[in-house]
Amino acid sequence: MKNIIFTMIAAVMAALYWFVESIIHKHVFKELPFELIPSDINELQMRVVIVTTFLCFGLYVDKKRKVLRAKEEEERRIFRVTVHSAQLIIDKLLRNVRTGLNEIYKTKMLDAKTTQFLRESMIEAEKLEAKLVSITEINEETIKKVVEEDLNGEQ
Repeated sequence: MKNIIFTMIAAVMAALYWFVESIIHKHVFKELPFELIPSDINELQMRVVIVTTFLCFGLYVDKKRKVLRAKEEEERRIFRVTVHSAQLIIDKLLRNVRTGLNEIYKTKMLDAKTTQFLRESMIEAEKLEAKLVSITEINEETIKKVVEEDLNGEQ
């Protein structure tokens, strides 16, 4: 029923049109007797064409709506897969950087201040990644909010 809402609306509008058209012929054109199904073939043909147009338009809109919904769902699915893939890439990158930093720490190639800066940066990046991974409602607004909170906290 939900998938044919516009067809149902069109059917109701077509029925109302048919009834109102019958009332107009009775009261405005003073045709007697009241005919829900007109005896004049031209009048019947006109009503059938108009009612058919209503119904076809309702069917067309419902079909287009179904196609658009399927396309939107596919776009959401692609977006979720893309975000998940980006999360995996970032996670792998952070692990590789962590491994490289551990080697730098062991060999003491950098001074203490630089080493401490790198350690803090790595911790900050891992926290942001954890926040991004924990997002359940994946959309532009939620992701921006998490990233902006982190960037604003940095200043």
